[in-house]
Amino acid sequence: MRGAGCQAGGLSKYRGGFSARLSDKADVISLKRYIDSNAETVLPAAADSYRAVLAAMARSGSSVCPQAGGEFARSLLALKDRVTAEASARVFAETGKCVEEELARWTQAACEYVSRTTVEACGLVRSVAESVNSLAERDQRYAGQFTGIGERLRQVAALDDVQQMRASLSESIRLVNDSVERMVREGEQSVARLKAQVDSYQAKLAESEQLALHDSLTGLENRRGVERHMEMLMARGQTFSVILIDLNGFKQVNDGYGHLAGDHLLQQFARELRPLFRPVDTVGRWGGDEFIVIAGCESGEVEALVGRIRQWVFGDYTVDAAGGPVKVRLDGAIGVTSYRPGEPAAALVRRADEAMYRDKAARRNNAG
Repeated sequence: MRGAGCQAGGLSKYRGGFSARLSDKADVISLKRYIDSNAETVLPAAADSYRAVLAAMARSGSSVCPQAGGEFARSLLALKDRVTAEASARVFAETGKCVEEELARWTQAACEYVSRTTVEACGLVRSVAESVNSLAERDQRYAGQFTGIGERLRQVAALDDVQQMRASLSESIRLVNDSVERMVREGEQSVARLKAQVDSYQAKLAESEQLALHDSLTGLENRRGVERHMEMLMARGQTFSVILIDLNGFKQVNDGYGHLAGDHLLQQFARELRPLFRPVDTVGRWGGDEFIVIAGCESGEVEALVGRIRQWVFGDYTVDAAGGPVKVRLDGAIGVTSYRPGEPAAALVRRADEAMYRDKAARRNNAG
């Protein structure tokens, strides 16, 4: 009876597993049927999600290691533009492979930068350690000399002849003076060498930090540099505004004339944008074809600056293409917000981003 019960239980389990597999298969068939019947909404949503992931990866790569993130972000944003609702399965597969390759290149470049920075820091530590050891060795050497002078003075105390005592004291004083003078000279030289080494490494570290906060293509501050400046202004309680600029038609330049032409256009735009603002204002590249300005003024004043951007910075540019120089027309959408005390930086930029997209939609509607 027990065996029959076990057998029945086993059959029950088998039927349960078979039923579960049938249910899973039915779910897959139902999901496929759902996708097929709702392709007009599902595929665009999937493409949008894929594009959002690529954009997030580009931002994260630039933020984590700006030295390796510039080219990485540009490549991912270019791949993002290929992913549309009408893209074929082959395009998605090729894009996935390209993303893997870009991640591998970024990882290698980031590791090389971290390794190089670590070597520089270790070099500074070694230089300081060597200088400290040198000072310790010098002090030990002179300690032996002073011990000898002390023994000489004790011998002087045992002399009966005043002339001998005077001569021995004079020689001991001369030895002491010579030793002290050498110590001072060697100490000054050691300190000077150590200071020169420290100054050299400080300059290298400052240069590395400067590079870490600037966009390698345009020379403007990168996302990390802009965020640091915003946090500093917030900590001081200062009033400032954010101007977010998104270039229109940049993708067409990349697609039509190549990425080198696109890079050339971004560099020219940056050179025209920076002089419009004061040295204390921060002008940066937010990522891809987006630029950002942190201006220390109220929204009323910043509107005049926006007008100058539209009048003087937007317009015709000449880029180098394969067939020679080509003139392109550059326009864009602009979003402006002012800092509210206590508002997080992310929320402030999000409001500027929303204002920028409203401006983009309004200009599109006016053009239509």
